[in-house]
Amino acid sequence: MIPQFVRVAAIDNEQEHLDKIYSALVSAGYWVMPFLYDLGAIRPMPPQPFNGVRVIFSDIHLVDGGMNNMAQQTLAIMSSLKSIVCDGPYAIIFWTKYPEDAEKVYGEIVARAEAFGLTLPVGYGCIDKTLVLALEDAPERLPELVKEINTAILSCGALLLSISWEERVFQAAVRSTHRLFELARLPENGESLGRWHRLLAYLSTEAVGLAQAQAAPVAAMDAALLPVLEDRLDVSAEYVAGLNALLAEQFGNVPNGISKSSLNTHYLVSVLSNPAVFLPSTRGMVSIVERAGWDEACPDLWGASCNEVLGREFLMSVDFAKDGGVLNSLTPCVVTLTPECDDVQGKVYSYRYLLGVFIPVADVDRARYFSKKQAKYSNLSIFDVGVLSLDLGNGVKDYRLLVSCNRFFAKPVKDLLHVQPKLRLRRATLEELSHHYTTHARRPGVMRFFPE
Repeated sequence: MIPQFVRVAAIDNEQEHLDKIYSALVSAGYWVMPFLYDLGAIRPMPPQPFNGVRVIFSDIHLVDGGMNNMAQQTLAIMSSLKSIVCDGPYAIIFWTKYPEDAEKVYGEIVARAEAFGLTLPVGYGCIDKTLVLALEDAPERLPELVKEINTAILSCGALLLSISWEERVFQAAVRSTHRLFELARLPENGESLGRWHRLLAYLSTEAVGLAQAQAAPVAAMDAALLPVLEDRLDVSAEYVAGLNALLAEQFGNVPNGISKSSLNTHYLVSVLSNPAVFLPSTRGMVSIVERAGWDEACPDLWGASCNEVLGREFLMSVDFAKDGGVLNSLTPCVVTLTPECDDVQGKVYSYRYLLGVFIPVADVDRARYFSKKQAKYSNLSIFDVGVLSLDLGNGVKDYRLLVSCNRFFAKPVKDLLHVQPKLRLRRATLEELSHHYTTHARRPGVMRFFPE
């Protein structure tokens, strides 16, 4: 049931046992990182914890004393886990004949994890260690080992679903690479790698244009390969067999404690972890406007100050637009909607920016910017991105992001002063905004003459 190419780690305090565990797991088809626990630490010690380790197999007794020394056993396991994994979800599988011991140790891990700074496993299981150690001399027992592993981790259903998803994405990328490499491969000589290099560079420039490719080569390659990957991201019975029912049993159940605004932030936008390395001219970028500097240096772009243009464009009435307290609570921004075809066809660049605003949901009455009776915003050009959970400088709050397709300006250069990139609209969101912009801005008409 578990995809064979999932990242796993194995921990033991005896080298001979670790070698046999590694051999058994590799025979079962898993990619394994073996670690020997010795003198209070694992060897080799990773330079930093790994991203994406989903299953860790560990001896339940890494130090002397057995279960009489449970606190030390727990700390040894926790220190090993902290050195190996940097994120979740992941599960830990103990080598032990005694499930009650595993339950006690896992309970101790749960109780101590927060204070220890450990990303908590989502679950645990148990495997008979003698089965693993005996596999070298009894390879016919391999199906039994695989069955035990699947049984041990079956209780972590969501983890299995995540592993299956990651595996399908990985395999789609592998098939994409293989298919394109086949085009470049020359069996009769050693030029295949050079041709492959040139093919990737050629596809990159064709995807986004020479100027964009030179500015961000790897991003250009990603854009070129993405359509191939998406086409190969198919559902394979090899990876999902047995998981359909596992997923279906939870259909319709909304998890507690997950806000809709947090989901919006995940699905609709991508919050920048390091805004300083991004330009506001990047397509789909949402950049916060610094009011004072903007009003002083760029009043001609909107034809009015930030507060004036926000009041006119987004608020429902003149009275609301005069409320300084409400206007000051709004955060102006610009959304970059440069035409995508500019990148590909090598046209003269014209970076287009739309006016946007972050409205604090809890602090501003929605009636100020939305008519519930008429079910509309202040004008038809307003595009509602959604309610997002963001930190705009005063802690994490919920904000509604509105974009005006009526207020925009264009610049022929990348530089834009007095703004700071904050987040990027995801592709589907950007496409929806583009559609709203074009249908609002393009209203074709013809003259018609009717005979009397």
